[in-house]
Amino acid sequence: MALPHNDGAVQTGTDILSIDGVSWFAQNISLSRPTKKIRRMDNNGEPDGQKVYADFTEFTCDIQLPDGDTTPPAQGVTFTHQFRDQSAAETYLVADYGETQGQEDQVTIPLTCLKVYN
Repeated sequence: MALPHNDGAVQTGTDILSIDGVSWFAQNISLSRPTKKIRRMDNNGEPDGQKVYADFTEFTCDIQLPDGDTTPPAQGVTFTHQFRDQSAAETYLVADYGETQGQEDQVTIPLTCLKVYN
């Protein structure tokens, strides 16, 4: 049987987030960069024009506890992270967190993080 091999072509769904001096192994990352749309119709209800612009960016993920003594990141703490679609790091704020436990599974902390704009 051949040894496992990774040629780098398969992108995996994990990342490291550094929050408040702790490195967190993040999984199930879901980044959302939605838009707002203003649509205009003519007097017959036919499309006549539109404007599309950026809405608020946020992401959710599950982070693993590095050890049994680590507490989850506090709500309101900020950190920087660079996603693949950006040329530089952005600042995010921890908005929501919880705790998920499962039989024969690791404890994870679900996070919702909002991009900081000012």
